Amino acid sequence: MVASSSLSLGRYLQFGHVTLAATGKDDILRNFIDLTHRVLVFSEATGVQADADLCFAEFPLAIPAGEWVYAAAGLSVFATENGFYLTCADSHIIIDTKKLKAEAFLATDFWSQSLYAQREFLLLSLLMLMRPKGLYGLHACGLVKGGIGLLLVGSSGSGKTTTSLNLINSGWQFLSDDAVLLREIADDIEALAFRKGFSVLPDSLRHFSHKDISLEFDDPEGKKVINLAPTFGAGFRQSCRPQLIVFPKLGVSGETRLVELSPAKALILLAQQSAGIMTEAGVSARQLQLLSQLLKQARAYEVQLAKDALDEPGLVSDLLGEKL
Repeated sequence: MVASSSLSLGRYLQFGHVTLAATGKDDILRNFIDLTHRVLVFSEATGVQADADLCFAEFPLAIPAGEWVYAAAGLSVFATENGFYLTCADSHIIIDTKKLKAEAFLATDFWSQSLYAQREFLLLSLLMLMRPKGLYGLHACGLVKGGIGLLLVGSSGSGKTTTSLNLINSGWQFLSDDAVLLREIADDIEALAFRKGFSVLPDSLRHFSHKDISLEFDDPEGKKVINLAPTFGAGFRQSCRPQLIVFPKLGVSGETRLVELSPAKALILLAQQSAGIMTEAGVSARQLQLLSQLLKQARAYEVQLAKDALDEPGLVSDLLGEKL
């Protein structure tokens, strides 16, 4: 941690087309920026107009009345009259989605929390703050091959990260694991890299035993969060235009296969993996419209993963290659 100072600073963080102005005392703000650099994909800017504001307070804030929405790994989310607030131990952030403003208090013990808890607190807070400006989170891995964008979408344990790593090992480029941002741009839907690091089951690392893979930290589910940059950094992509959407399904018998899905079925599955989609009526309607537009430009499949997909890492890449 940096030495404390009374100086107040401001920094501009850009996520796609949304610019966030972050202000606070220099030690608090620098720790926040360092954390953001470590776990999320963004750029810093100067001389721009902010779309949303995030102010860090030195003392605890008055918490508004709220209704519980979600809790996991020490993080709790509550809906309020004007937006949301999140708590992580003694730290909290209050988000006004109407005014696009947030106030945060990070207690001293925040920095002793696990990096996983810090990341989830930061990630969910920013997603909620940016949704009204047309940036929507999706529980998906983003990949690219031959200029074709692919989204692997599914809940934890569906096999999407293992499938992603096998595709990367087969020459695919990558955006993010488990969390991408979606936005509408020029009548198209674009996916943006958002979360750094890949959360992998230890057994999945066997396919990378000959690679220089950097372990970052463990998550509560027993997974290892790894950094692919040492080996695959040249394959990183900031964005892609999704033209394939694939929902992995583990544990089927027989051989691995692709099954095409109807747009109606795919929309239901996409909505289930879309961050905050049922929390604000107006924003949620726009988010559903974006997902419907996405399915007009992309074909949707379920990849039914049998044992052969784990034994032959290039198998899924070959199947998808037939659809490119």
